[in-house]
Amino acid sequence: MRALESFRPKRRNVRPHGVYPNEGGRLPAQRYASLVCLIHILKGNRMKWIYPVLLSITLLFGCSTEPDKQPIQFIVKVDSISHQSFGATGDTITIHLFGTIGPDGCHSFCRFEDIKKPLQLDLTVWGQRTQNSVCPDVMVYLNDKQYNVVLTQQGWYFINIHQPDGSILRDSLIVK
Repeated sequence: MRALESFRPKRRNVRPHGVYPNEGGRLPAQRYASLVCLIHILKGNRMKWIYPVLLSITLLFGCSTEPDKQPIQFIVKVDSISHQSFGATGDTITIHLFGTIGPDGCHSFCRFEDIKKPLQLDLTVWGQRTQNSVCPDVMVYLNDKQYNVVLTQQGWYFINIHQPDGSILRDSLIVK
């Protein structure tokens, strides 16, 4: 029996009841026990708190509310235009544009691109398509989209509307 007792580990540094070591001195037993319990919980249940933290970090930095792809821009085919047939120098005329932008609700008007010369306007109508997985099933039209231009000189004023296939829709008016 004595041989077995010699193999038992001996307790060292036995402390009096209610007092435990701390870096700055002594800590009451209840606070020390709470700290030991908290450390034990965190060590023992490591996976229970790591997964929510990793999931939160992934959701904050991994997900984006913006679409990954930028909208695709394209030239809109203009079917026809309408405007007044004459004007005076200094007048502002309104050009009414008609055509189809796209076959679904993901298509929309984007912008006008113009090159103005004293007696000529070169105009390109741009549309865009957003990269959505689901698009409303509606046709999108120019619906009398308007472009205003100021007439600066007398003579024939030429309007050139550039089309997606490279052709040009041409019209003119007289400036008095």
